Amino acid sequence: MQALQPGATLHNGKYTIIQILGQGSFGITYLATTKIMMQGSIGRMEMEVKVAIKEFYMSDLNSRSADGNTLEKTDSLLVKKYARKFHTEAENLSKLHHPNIVKVLEVFDENNTSYYVMEYIEGETLDNYIKRNGRIGEAEARLIALDICSALRHMHDNHMLHLDLKPKNVMRDHNGKYTLIDFGLAKQYNENGEPESSTSLGLGTRGYAPVEQMKYKSDGTMPATLDIYALGATIFKMLTGKVPPESSDVLNEGLPVRLLQEAGVSQNMIAIVEKAMAPLKRNRYQQVGELVDALTTNVGPATEAMAEQHSEETAVEHEGPKVETPPYTPVTPPPYNPVTPPPYNPVSPPPYNQETPPVYYDEEEPSFLQKYWKYGVAALLLLLILGGVLLFSGSKDKNDEEAREQDLIATDKNHDGDEKTGEAADTAGNTENTDETALKEAKDQAPKAAEDAKKTAKKAAEDAPKEAKKAAEDVKKAAEDAKKPVEKEKKAVEDNNIYDVAEQMPQFTGGDLISWIRSHINYPPAARENGTHGTVIVKVVIEKNGSISNVTVTRGKDPSLDKEAVRVVKSMPRWKPGKNKGNPVRVYYTIPVPFTL
Repeated sequence: MQALQPGATLHNGKYTIIQILGQGSFGITYLATTKIMMQGSIGRMEMEVKVAIKEFYMSDLNSRSADGNTLEKTDSLLVKKYARKFHTEAENLSKLHHPNIVKVLEVFDENNTSYYVMEYIEGETLDNYIKRNGRIGEAEARLIALDICSALRHMHDNHMLHLDLKPKNVMRDHNGKYTLIDFGLAKQYNENGEPESSTSLGLGTRGYAPVEQMKYKSDGTMPATLDIYALGATIFKMLTGKVPPESSDVLNEGLPVRLLQEAGVSQNMIAIVEKAMAPLKRNRYQQVGELVDALTTNVGPATEAMAEQHSEETAVEHEGPKVETPPYTPVTPPPYNPVTPPPYNPVSPPPYNQETPPVYYDEEEPSFLQKYWKYGVAALLLLLILGGVLLFSGSKDKNDEEAREQDLIATDKNHDGDEKTGEAADTAGNTENTDETALKEAKDQAPKAAEDAKKTAKKAAEDAPKEAKKAAEDVKKAAEDAKKPVEKEKKAVEDNNIYDVAEQMPQFTGGDLISWIRSHINYPPAARENGTHGTVIVKVVIEKNGSISNVTVTRGKDPSLDKEAVRVVKSMPRWKPGKNKGNPVRVYYTIPVPFTL
């Protein structure tokens, strides 16, 4: 006997077991009843209400004692390990308070095991609702997805992942309200993004778990992209009525967009599903808020009408519990007739146009030779000239000496020659004397000239680095001065640019956005008396400091409602600004403001 039998009681008789609702490898879920005191118009009265109780029970390792209630004690370290995990997760879940998350009412230990008590939701799963209707229209699917987004964002804000999101784990009650249930694989993360337990992540369900979930290793972040993929797959199931393909098939063959197109899904919605189910996690929406932004942009008239109806249906949650619930009579919905919204055509800002500044190639420091080669060439030429003078002088000395010897021989042989020959000899003698004088002067001046040239070259070499350095500094300064106006103009353009989509979208800091709006609305009396209601769509700019500006109503309902919507939006606390490359940027953001009677 594995399960508690009908009629068994828990927590000192507080809860009575009715039947089994479900059983898995790590626990059994029961339907039970308990009595509560209600304050009514005729005073206090006791009522019996239904609850769901989950018991930690590992079917392969645990067993019950003879009384049918108590679990046999075990020395299994595995059982003890998962028992601690079960109890910790139950306590974490009890801290979640959100209208679209099943409420954990109590956690207690008994019968050598742990239990947690949850609210019991009467209705059907989203999976059964899809099967009953074949598929769900795009407008209604958007609203259901937004309810799930709201629940997931609350979980993620509390550092918790669901890890097994799918239509079977979403309940739809008789009023059309959707609630996230079954947190058997949920995992809590600490402030540093590390899992609080050493157990591996659950494998999830085929078709709804991304490829990395099976082998996920902690990298210091809380991988919200795991739940985002599962939500994208859930939207796929709602829109097509078909089980989404396994993530490995999406990776290798791509998402079967044809099924979405055949179901009449708009291109805008197809793009949302493709991005949410991107095989590579870096290509998905990184935060739930980004997916909310996509779902609330360009929603079209069909979704707007559904939003009004949805607001009216879910208003009951703010009126408190009712003592009596009328019997549920299912109403067959009208045949699906999708209204395809106009294609998304964003208006891109004009391209930034500027004159190209001059380019200065000063990135690499030139070598010494590159800087001062001119001075070296000048010095080398000077030395070559001086060497040529000295060489010419030496050659002339030798030639003159040979000439004198020939003249003497000629004089000896022709001493009887005519006067003309004598005169020629005298002339040669005079020339010899002149050349000797010039040679002597050249020899005396050459060392001095060489020394002067050496000094000049040395001084030029010493002055060259200073002059070259000064010239380089002048060029660099001119380049910087030329760039400053361009950079200043470019920065001014970037500061004023407003992005439709940022790498990291703005995030609301006041908790759940819709819940905050509803709690701060002052419903205009005249509109309430006239029964005026609906959802006002407001478009704003989230500034780089998180403040709100450029508040405009893009789709209004009534002047008084529009005015109140603008007031509520302007009164919001500062947001966490959007970022591109880690730097804050200005981002457009669409905010729905529901007015519900």
